[in-house]
Amino acid sequence: MIASMTIPALMTIIGSVLIFTLSAFALVNRWLKPGLQRTALAAALAVVALLPLGETGNAFFLAGVTGGLSLTSIMLAVVYMTRRCLPQSSLADSSLDFSALYLLLSVIGVALYPATLGSADWDIYGHGYYPIILGPLLLGLTISGIYLGGYWFSAILSGVFLGFAFGVLESDNLFDYLLDPFVTVFCLTRVRGAWGLLRGRLDRHVIEAILFSTGSALLLFAVYLSQVNPDAFRYQFVAEDGLIESVTALSLFAVMLISGRRLIHLRKHRAALFLGMTGFLALAGLFGAGEEISWGQRIFGWQTPEYFLENNKQEETGLHNLVVEVDGKKVNLNKVIFGTGLALALIVYLFIMTPLYRRQYANQGPFVRLIDQFAIPMPRNVHIIGYLVVIATVELLIDSSKRGEMTEFAGAIVFLLNVAFPYNSRIFEDVDLSARVP
Repeated sequence: MIASMTIPALMTIIGSVLIFTLSAFALVNRWLKPGLQRTALAAALAVVALLPLGETGNAFFLAGVTGGLSLTSIMLAVVYMTRRCLPQSSLADSSLDFSALYLLLSVIGVALYPATLGSADWDIYGHGYYPIILGPLLLGLTISGIYLGGYWFSAILSGVFLGFAFGVLESDNLFDYLLDPFVTVFCLTRVRGAWGLLRGRLDRHVIEAILFSTGSALLLFAVYLSQVNPDAFRYQFVAEDGLIESVTALSLFAVMLISGRRLIHLRKHRAALFLGMTGFLALAGLFGAGEEISWGQRIFGWQTPEYFLENNKQEETGLHNLVVEVDGKKVNLNKVIFGTGLALALIVYLFIMTPLYRRQYANQGPFVRLIDQFAIPMPRNVHIIGYLVVIATVELLIDSSKRGEMTEFAGAIVFLLNVAFPYNSRIFEDVDLSARVP
């Protein structure tokens, strides 16, 4: 019977065998020694799972009751059995990998299942059928895992994506390959321990690797999607209140939080000009985040004020899409101030201010002291490259009137990292620099 099964049906039975085997194995394995004894027990339980129960095997009956497991559950079950059966498992030092996986799956599960039950208007599960967001997001996390040495984390995510690509399960939704109720509950029970293990390791190196990898994956996929499916790019990938816009807003909001924390933390150690400019950067982050989500208009459901209905290009509450009349001509503020203006400011920042600052940095020259007085976070090399790659990629490779959304998305991520981990980070440290920063 098994020999005649399709691969998806066989995977369902394998999942059921693992549920039965794991449940029984967990109860009795502690009394057996690792190695031959536990391996023999696991094999015997797997055989028992396939023994007849009426007209069919236990596993077939259980499959009808529980449904199929996700590939994540299957792989984690195999890992668990391996760790318990082998005398000296090579997985003993992989706790960081699995802690990261538990946190990721918990976040996705908490977002997915309540929405699936109707607690939110956004159909998150439906995005798994054509995973233009979830797919590149998993790819970016996989790349960051490899870069950071999280090989088991990356291997499991890769297995999930490859399984989806080859259709090894009965479902054609990527979420069903990544999650099921069993693994979600399991991960949620381990969130506290996983966060405690990872919290102290979230340094600059890790944060930059994750943000750059996921941002790059989504940016490259945007290039691909804008060419092969322009409608999906325009109406799904960069849709209003979608992931791209939400990440942009969250990145700018994080800029506000970082600058606000510095303002509070250094209020007794810095001069008024330094604190004023830090406060201005915090307000700029708040303004950018608010504008990106139309100041919560769609979240809270209020109507657009009459002025913005008449003058805002998108008929939403916000300043950056205003169209105003100057000398009888209509001027789009988004193009003039937030387009041309920001572009010129970025050119001055990267190609004039940064070289001058670097040249005088060793001797703490007058330009360095001036920049430090104004509390301007200067870019590191990786940030400079990031800004240039974002602009070149979007402007040269994405042919869509909505490509600006990707500039905002990727640019906001680089800007966040620029502010959080600047070249001149010493001026934001808890050190009294008042003698040098008057």
